[in-house]
Amino acid sequence: MPSQEFWTHFPERELPFKPETAIRTDRLEEKIEAHKSKMTSHQYLRSKKALFFLKNGAPACQKDDLPACFVKNTRCAIKHGQEVTETIATWVEKGYAAGPFDGPPCPHFRVNPIIAVIQPGKVRPVLNVSAPDGSSFNSNVEERETEKVTMASAKQFGQNLLDCGPNSVMSKLDLTAAYKQVPARVQDLRLQGF
Repeated sequence: MPSQEFWTHFPERELPFKPETAIRTDRLEEKIEAHKSKMTSHQYLRSKKALFFLKNGAPACQKDDLPACFVKNTRCAIKHGQEVTETIATWVEKGYAAGPFDGPPCPHFRVNPIIAVIQPGKVRPVLNVSAPDGSSFNSNVEERETEKVTMASAKQFGQNLLDCGPNSVMSKLDLTAAYKQVPARVQDLRLQGF
């Protein structure tokens, strides 16, 4: 168990009272409208939906109201506790997570377990929202409310590139912690505790 001195130096952040993101939604909205004529209607609608989620928080798309729970972390997360804790401290510093809390920060709070995924040169903490069996976040998702996203295979990508011709330009944009930039709705934060 960490000493009191450890917690004195651990970063702190209160649970937000409104959705927060590092993305400049005003600028994104300007860009969407400026390039609307270059988009298909489907692309434009997806852009507006993404903008709405950035401003208002993305819904958890839950079928039923899940009860509070407390599920302990995995053995691997405990074994790699220092690395997991350092990463969580970074999440709090960057505003991706709130806490630490002495008790549940809101009614019906769910404490989901952390899994430690071992990768070359690092340990990546992952929130396990597939637990507990029978009343997990994942098992309660209303699938008709979520959008299925499929990725192109390397073969499909290569064929599309060939179809575009020799003077085509390809660009790639990679955003650090991309999924952490999309906030959850404030009323759904209770589902994502750990």
